[in-house]
Amino acid sequence: LHSYANPAHERQVRELLLAELPELRITLSSDLAPEIKEYERTSTTAISAYVQPAVAAYLARVEGALERARVPAQLHVMQSNGGVMTAAGAGERAAHTILSGPAAGALGGLVLGTAAERPNVITADMGGTSFDVCLAYEGALHFTREGEIAGHAVRVPMIDIHTIGAGGGSIARLDRGGALVVGPESAGAAPGPACYQRGGTEPTVTDANLVLGRIPDTLIGGGMRLDRALAERAIRERVAEPWGTTVERAAAGIVAVIDAAMARAIRFVSVNRGYDPRDFVLMCFGGGGPVHGVALAAELGIPEVFVPPHPGVTSALGLLLADFRHDYVRAYLRPLTEVDPAELTALFLELEGQARAQMVAEGVAPGDVRLLRSLDLRYLGQGYELEVPAPAGGHGTAACPYTTEALTQWATEFGARHERSYGYRHTRAPLQAVNVRVVSIGALPKPQLTAVPLGSADATPALTGYRPAYFDDAWHDSAIYDRDRLAPGNRFAGPAIVEQFDSTTVVAPGQRVHVDGFGNLRLALG
Repeated sequence: LHSYANPAHERQVRELLLAELPELRITLSSDLAPEIKEYERTSTTAISAYVQPAVAAYLARVEGALERARVPAQLHVMQSNGGVMTAAGAGERAAHTILSGPAAGALGGLVLGTAAERPNVITADMGGTSFDVCLAYEGALHFTREGEIAGHAVRVPMIDIHTIGAGGGSIARLDRGGALVVGPESAGAAPGPACYQRGGTEPTVTDANLVLGRIPDTLIGGGMRLDRALAERAIRERVAEPWGTTVERAAAGIVAVIDAAMARAIRFVSVNRGYDPRDFVLMCFGGGGPVHGVALAAELGIPEVFVPPHPGVTSALGLLLADFRHDYVRAYLRPLTEVDPAELTALFLELEGQARAQMVAEGVAPGDVRLLRSLDLRYLGQGYELEVPAPAGGHGTAACPYTTEALTQWATEFGARHERSYGYRHTRAPLQAVNVRVVSIGALPKPQLTAVPLGSADATPALTGYRPAYFDDAWHDSAIYDRDRLAPGNRFAGPAIVEQFDSTTVVAPGQRVHVDGFGNLRLALG
């Protein structure tokens, strides 16, 4: 129950088990999540232990394949906290890889936005089954330790990503009252949307976009052909005829419902947390994000939409941009007035010693390691806490320990953060320290994002034709552009469709687009 404070008994049990069953993989809660809240700690440990054998075996096969192929590079694995770790580390701490894919997408979107001088970014990653949204303010992502997977608590550091069941494969249906519902059930990849010609009969978001002319009848560079007639039949039989409307209006209704669900998800990470979405750009990626981006931005009043050069692999870009990152925590439960500044300093130094040793073992030069300190604080009696970074000023070393002034600065910053998050602060309520935290970041080589000079505004060389697309209850003759032929500096206006190998970007009537020096499509609304 209290292994976060004294792990001796857990470690003793591990030694006894290994003496009898040396082949066992054993996960200790005191190693994985040494914090109070025993339910979350137990759930996290059980989940990690459950997936650990599969993760370790898979990574061993990958490393073996790399060795046979004579690839000299070290295998790194993305974590939920936005950093990478070694394959050996992932095999031991499998829970840290949960939501690692969406975390990579959030990191990739933030770096692209920051490079283009847009540090306030909302990332919107729409795939076949889910929609992942994340907010970054002033170039910094938000983090949480209160994750959940399939209803099970996961208490590991992770980028704060909100996920809903909304994707291209989300199924549309009428409920018992005749209302249109879209998702969270998905047709997946098999059988997939009706238009995939794989036996699917349920209408999906992809079917609706095809009927509306917003996506082409071929995907992945012509490698997959879509059947519009099958999409129309599915929507007609399941939605349009029971509703007593046309196929086009039924398809538009399907898209409107899924857009409303995704807009709510964006409000959850912005408005619900005290941020105005109008102060951000919307970075849309994944196969489906650019199809729906402009509608989401219009609904939320977001003035600008970014579509990266390769939306379908933006998460892969995030992997290449990640550094080594490890989180260390020590439970430290006591009233803030009873915290001994010298003892607190010693705890930080101890955790930093562990962090440096691990980075060196992973091959990171000491000069490339950055350490971040923070303290979890809460009002006495609360069941949740806020992480507050250490105050600047050069204190907190063996030669110059923290002072009571530093504790006062921590308390002041906690009040400001509590007010920003929850709308109020208690000026006289006692504070309680909960955890001491250290984050280590080890710099890794990464690709440099460099803007190229802007050229001609004329986008005509990329124009491949026109086709009808449905907007605002009417068909509009829409220009079709080949993304590969668009060049930095090109400008055009909607209605338009931009097609490329891994995604399609929809530009509604009245919206303006230009290609920036990084190759992003930047869509201005209004």
